[in-house]
Amino acid sequence: MSQHNFNNVRPEILSILDRLRSKIRKYVFLEGFMLVLSVVALLFWAGLTINWVYFKASNLELPYWFRAFFNIASLCLIVLTFLVWVVTRTMRHFKTKSLALILEQHFPELDDRLITAVEVKESVADNESFLTEEMRNLTIQNVTQETKNLDISDVFSRKPLAKAIIATIVLFISIGGLWIANAQAVENWYNAYIKMENRYWKRETQLNVTVLAYPGERIKKFHNGEYKHPKEVDLKIVITVPEGNNSQGKPWKIPEHVKIIHGLVNKEGEFVKYVRDSSICTKMGDRKFTYLFEKLDQNMKFWVDGGDFISPKPFSVSIVDAPTTNRTEYTPYYPEYTLLNDIDAWENNGKPYSEVADSTTLSLPFETQFLLQPEFNKPINNVRIEGKNFKLSFGDFPSDDAKPGTTAPFSAKWLTINDEKQITETILIPQELARTFISSDGMKLNLPLFITASIEKVIKEKKEVVLPEINGKVPLPNAFAIAPGKLTLYLEDRDGIASVVPVQITIKGIVDTTPIIDTEPVGIDTMITRKSSVPFSGTVKDKKYGVAKSYFKYKINGNGEARIRQFQTPPLPKTEQEFVLKQLVPWSGESELIRKYFKKRDVERFDVKSLDMKIGQKLTIWVYAEDADNFNGPHKSESTQIIFTIVDKDTLQAAIYAKEVDFRNQFSQTIEAVTKKREGLNSYLNQIIQISDIRKLKEKTDKDRENLKRLLQLIKRSGQNPLFSLGTSHVECKTLQENYEEIIEKLVNNGIHKRHVVKEQIEKIILPLKQINSERFVAIENSLSLFKLANKKGKYPVENIKNSIEEIDEMLIQMNDVLKEMKKMMDIHELSVRMAEMIKAQEEIKKKVQAKHAGGLEDDDDDDDDNDKKKKK
Repeated sequence: MSQHNFNNVRPEILSILDRLRSKIRKYVFLEGFMLVLSVVALLFWAGLTINWVYFKASNLELPYWFRAFFNIASLCLIVLTFLVWVVTRTMRHFKTKSLALILEQHFPELDDRLITAVEVKESVADNESFLTEEMRNLTIQNVTQETKNLDISDVFSRKPLAKAIIATIVLFISIGGLWIANAQAVENWYNAYIKMENRYWKRETQLNVTVLAYPGERIKKFHNGEYKHPKEVDLKIVITVPEGNNSQGKPWKIPEHVKIIHGLVNKEGEFVKYVRDSSICTKMGDRKFTYLFEKLDQNMKFWVDGGDFISPKPFSVSIVDAPTTNRTEYTPYYPEYTLLNDIDAWENNGKPYSEVADSTTLSLPFETQFLLQPEFNKPINNVRIEGKNFKLSFGDFPSDDAKPGTTAPFSAKWLTINDEKQITETILIPQELARTFISSDGMKLNLPLFITASIEKVIKEKKEVVLPEINGKVPLPNAFAIAPGKLTLYLEDRDGIASVVPVQITIKGIVDTTPIIDTEPVGIDTMITRKSSVPFSGTVKDKKYGVAKSYFKYKINGNGEARIRQFQTPPLPKTEQEFVLKQLVPWSGESELIRKYFKKRDVERFDVKSLDMKIGQKLTIWVYAEDADNFNGPHKSESTQIIFTIVDKDTLQAAIYAKEVDFRNQFSQTIEAVTKKREGLNSYLNQIIQISDIRKLKEKTDKDRENLKRLLQLIKRSGQNPLFSLGTSHVECKTLQENYEEIIEKLVNNGIHKRHVVKEQIEKIILPLKQINSERFVAIENSLSLFKLANKKGKYPVENIKNSIEEIDEMLIQMNDVLKEMKKMMDIHELSVRMAEMIKAQEEIKKKVQAKHAGGLEDDDDDDDDNDKKKKK
């Protein structure tokens, strides 16, 4: 059977179905769009509510991350709602059959005719009859006529759409009402979620947080919420309410209380201890609150809470070491007179090596130029130094509110201060010079200074300081002149941290003291002859800077100005810190015998003979010395003045003879003491022999036992007595030897000795005494010490004791021989003295006779007087 044209759906039916499809899409779109708008409005209210609740709970803006998340989530929800409720529903495909069923469901009068008309193409069969086809066509025609009059608007329920529209309108009206009633709330929402500002709440209270930094109570600001603070120093937080009005045109509200919430953090910034109970700040005046963290030694963070204000993020305090010095070095250029510059050992660049101070005290000679070079524990930004007579500042000086690490203006100036602490002079230091005072890494100071003793005079008279030359040039031409005293260094590092305890370096000026003269006449008494040569022995010391000059000064009878006599061997200028009085050329008055047997003594001689003095005159001699200080000196000193009396040789010999008598008597007593020791040893030996004999007896009587007991007790007591020591006698004998040597020195130094007499004294008295002291006494002392030790152990070395007694006997023989020589010399001296007295008496008688004879003559003329004078002469 062939196909027919009526199988196609009529255009009228398709038209009504298309209108229905369009109506459905409009309805779905409008309903979905209203739902999207409602979601937008609800999200607005949700964001606004969350923002308000969070602020009331914390006084903080919502975190940025939360608002960003909320915005993203809201946008996703809106898009999702739009896609689900608008796009997907609107773009859904509506089948013709489904649309026909919808119309038949809402319009019962259509029966099944409409669906029949739509499905006609699907139900037509090839073997269908003509009647069936005609009936179907009639049905389609009828239903087509009926659909033309259908109102398809009745298909839709208007309530859901109306509800959506009403809900949307209500939501937006509420937003509009909020905008009218509280535009600030909407603005806060806009700033929070649209502009994403960090601070968007319009607060009634504003709190500014700063630090009152030590020293000087400087106001320091937090930069990016961070501040560096010196370790173990009080941290004083200052919180202020600003003047003026807030954004609402009202004065800033002052809170009743301000709290600080704080906690300690580790190096990674993580809390190790959190204080949940807020600490109340102390109110200082109307607009100021303070809080003190004592001896803070660990990193911390804190928030400030007051009124409707709270810190949006914690303030961070990092603990760092305050700037200070690790050690103090200095490079000294000593003045040349000090002899302290070891120029040969200086570095190749002509500078001395730096020295490390043992402490914070430097002791330097006055007029020393030096580089003060303390090393710091961290890079330094600027330094302020205060001394006795000055204030010096140099370096980069940022303002208190400058950010750490920013470039700061450089300045350097010197203020001269007088004793009344008044500024007398201001000097601006060139920047090129001042920048050399701090090393490029900021870890070391290189400050040229000059310590002088005349600084006060320079300040008062406003004179220019003259720097001394060293090796032909001034080493530190830009050195600042300072007085001795404390230098106080105030340091500030590159983080703006000032030194907690100022560094103090004490500069002491070493005063060039006067030379120390330790000299005395030796080998002579205060009575001297006209021909004497007075030897002086000792030293002239100037340990610091050396002896420049030294010589004798003398006066005759204490009259007139002191006269000078140069040493035969004067000190070498600027080289000798300890000058020893000495003679390089042997004195002509000493014989070879004296040089041979007497130890050489360093002396400087004063020749009296050249003065041609008279008997009875007084000669005062002393030693003078001065150092090499050519800046504050020279410093001078003089020894004790020694007064000598000029006597004739007979008077001097008589005095020496009197001393010889005393020496001889002392020697006789020494011999007697040695003899007694010898007798004691002999008695000790006899007791030992008796003990030995008793012990040899085979049969001992009671009397023998009593004698043995008594002898043993005696020997024991003898061991505790000074029987085995000749120490006292040895000392006396040594003293005697020295006294006789001194007698010979006095005779020689006064020029009254006789060579053969001196030779006999040396060979027969001094040399034997020397042998007795150095050999015999020593040998006997050693033996007696061994005897004493053996006696304590109960041993009795008889033969050794006998040998010791024999040695003492030999020494006594030698001592008696010396005593005889002493007597012989005394006889000679006594004879000489008596002869001198006789000659003196004869001269006095002769003078008296001549005077008497001269008084009886008449003075006729001047020629007779001259003849008389010649006769007297």
